[in-house]
Amino acid sequence: MLGLSPKGSIMKRNQFFALGTLAGIAGTTFLTAGASTAGNMGALSASGQKPTQVGGQQLVTPVKVKPTIAKTRTVTGKSIWVNFGYVQVKVTAKGKRIVEVKTIKSPDGAQYSVMIAQQSIPLLRKQALTAQSANIQGVSGASYTSYGFEKSLQSALNKLGI
Repeated sequence: MLGLSPKGSIMKRNQFFALGTLAGIAGTTFLTAGASTAGNMGALSASGQKPTQVGGQQLVTPVKVKPTIAKTRTVTGKSIWVNFGYVQVKVTAKGKRIVEVKTIKSPDGAQYSVMIAQQSIPLLRKQALTAQSANIQGVSGASYTSYGFEKSLQSALNKLGI
């Protein structure tokens, strides 16, 4: 035994193992704590992992997205003749979304036609805004006005590319 007492050799061995264990625990704690925070690149490089990986999982690199501002455009649809007058709408869209539908022309032949148009056009407008297309139901009792409104609306949407 090279001049060492058995008691001294055991002491040195225990000290060595204790020191190694403490170093291992401290190193693991440091690397684990550093790896849990994505911003701590020192811990990542000390662990030998690439900065894009943490614990075998891929980090998501934030992508810079340039916000696009949708343009507001307004177009007028075709003027459509129905039996009691013309129907024409003006559509305002922001991007691909219809934000406003206004009636420029509505049947104005007889007083009864004017009354029907006054009652049906707000309902047709609401249907168009809800559907976000010219695929509307129409209004019972106002079939001519509904037809003209739908056709004028579709021509305006075609101009807008919607």
